[in-house]
Amino acid sequence: MALFGATNKLLTSLTFDQAAGAGATAVYAVSGVRAGQTGTYALATVTNLPAAGVGTRSATISGAVLSTGGDAPEIVVYYGPIDGGTTAANWAQWVWLGSQSGNFAQSLTGLTPNTAYYCSCAAVNAAGASWGAPSQSFTTANASLA
Repeated sequence: MALFGATNKLLTSLTFDQAAGAGATAVYAVSGVRAGQTGTYALATVTNLPAAGVGTRSATISGAVLSTGGDAPEIVVYYGPIDGGTTAANWAQWVWLGSQSGNFAQSLTGLTPNTAYYCSCAAVNAAGASWGAPSQSFTTANASLA
C-alpha cells in the first residue's frame, strides 16, 4: 500500500549515528503505517463533545470515535484561545491521547481565568486524518477572592 506518494516497506532495523562536527545536531524522521496492516481502510469518524467541569483554570474536553474505519485511530486533541480549524499548526496547544475506539476525555489545567477557549480533535488511522467538526468552545470562570 502506498500512502502520501511513497512506497511503504517494513523496517527490520533502524540505526542512528551521531551527526558529524562539533556541536552538530541532526534531525531524523521516520514515518509510516504499523507493520502487518493489510486490507482497505476508511477515514475514522470523530466528533467533538462540549467541555465539562469548566473552572477558573481547568476544564475537561472530550469527543468520541464514531467509526474507526477498520483501524483504531490515534487521537490528538487541540485547544487554544483561537479556533485553529482543521490545521494542526493553527492551534496553540495539543495533547496526544493514543489509540481510541470510543469516548475519550482530557483534563486541561493551567488555563487563564475568564478566557474563551476553542477545542477540536483529530483522528489518524491507516487511511489518513479526519477532524471532528465543528470545534467546541468554552469560557473559563472569573477568579474571585472569597
